[in-house]
Amino acid sequence: MLTVATLALSTLLYQQPQRVINTPPDAPQAYEQSGKPVPQATLTLLDGKTVALADYRGKVIVLNFWATWCLPCAVEYPQMLRLATAMPDLVILAVSVDVEKTAIEKFIKRHGMPPANFIIAHDPEKRVSQDIFQTVQLPESYLIDSAHILREKVIGASVTWDDAAMIERLQEMKKAR
Repeated sequence: MLTVATLALSTLLYQQPQRVINTPPDAPQAYEQSGKPVPQATLTLLDGKTVALADYRGKVIVLNFWATWCLPCAVEYPQMLRLATAMPDLVILAVSVDVEKTAIEKFIKRHGMPPANFIIAHDPEKRVSQDIFQTVQLPESYLIDSAHILREKVIGASVTWDDAAMIERLQEMKKAR
């Protein structure tokens, strides 16, 4: 019963995949517009250590908000693992909004361990995902160039993360300095 309810909720939240380059008119304006500097945020890793977005200045970042119960997120995960392997100088910050850390650990065991440049953080109180980035639908990803400027916001599983076009787009973002 709980699985059916979770699946239904995931489907409702997912709706139609879409790529957003500019903020929808009714969305909060802070930090969601293409071309704006990315806000400072500190993320808590699964081992309890913290990292700041600023720690990765000079690197292209894919900031991905996801959850283990989100079916489109599970589709994206192996693509992002392959992307991280194909682009070792890229940083993927995968921020889970799951309440329980054990759910994330089980998901990783089931779907594969990430390489070193694929960093998993935990945001159970949604301080970063909702309070700072106003994430309302999962998955949501922000493409951040090496100068720490938001270049694109992707809502839903609407891109193939490990295809040649995405790799080329992310390579171009390295030149932003």
